[in-house]
Parts: sequence; structure tokens; C-alpha cells
Amino acid sequence: MTCADTRLRPETARLLEAELRAYQETRRAVEQRREEIATQGLGRDYTRLHGGSHRVSDPTGFAATLLASDCLLREMARVVDTIHAVYEQLPLEHRRLVELAYWRHWSVQQVADELCISRETFYLRRRGILVAIAARLGWR
Repeated sequence: MTCADTRLRPETARLLEAELRAYQETRRAVEQRREEIATQGLGRDYTRLHGGSHRVSDPTGFAATLLASDCLLREMARVVDTIHAVYEQLPLEHRRLVELAYWRHWSVQQVADELCISRETFYLRRRGILVAIAARLGWR
């Protein structure tokens, strides 16, 4: 990895950290929205009259179209899936950093003390995690 590969714009780093802090909530929101779309229209009468003949529309296709066309849902899911994929590939110590710093909202010093690392090591690991997520998302 070259120096250019590890460079993140400050606003990108802040956005990624916000996404990490909101990961659990965003994941739940994605699941809830998918469920809402999947059940949207259940109990409706899908039979329509067309030129004197009956034709049944496709509620599954309707739900699939809604899922595919929901831009916000698609982007939220992409970010959640990327964070999950990067997290799963991290060494255990780096996973603990994510859990403590972003999901339990511990301070830098608390995380460093718990993991028996220096603040400098915390910042280096954090940067590596953010760069890995940004690279997968195509963000700079």
C-alpha cells in the first residue's frame, strides 16, 4: 500500500466514522425497510380485468422492483455490507477497537487502555480500518 493509498480526505474520514457509529442502527433500518417492502401489498387483490379477461399481477415482482428501485435503501445496504465485510476480515484486536470505539462509544484513552495499546497505535489501526472501508466503497 503506497502513501497515496492511505490518504483520506478529512470529510471522508468523518463520514466513515459516523457510518461506523451508526452501523447497528443502519443495519436494523435496512432490514426493517426490506421487510416493509416485501410485505407491502400483502392482502391486496392483485386480480385485474384486462379486456374482459382476468390477469393476476405479480406481488413478488412488485416487491422486487421496489427493492431494486429504492436508491436510499441500496446505498444504506451497500455501506452496511461493506462495513460488515471489512469487519469480518479484521484481526481480533482491530475488531475489538471497532466494537469499543464505535459501537460502545468509548473514548480513545479507554479503548487504548482496554486493548493495552498506545494512543498512537489506536490512531494507526483506526486509519487502516477507515482506509479499508473507503477503498471498498470507492471513496477517497
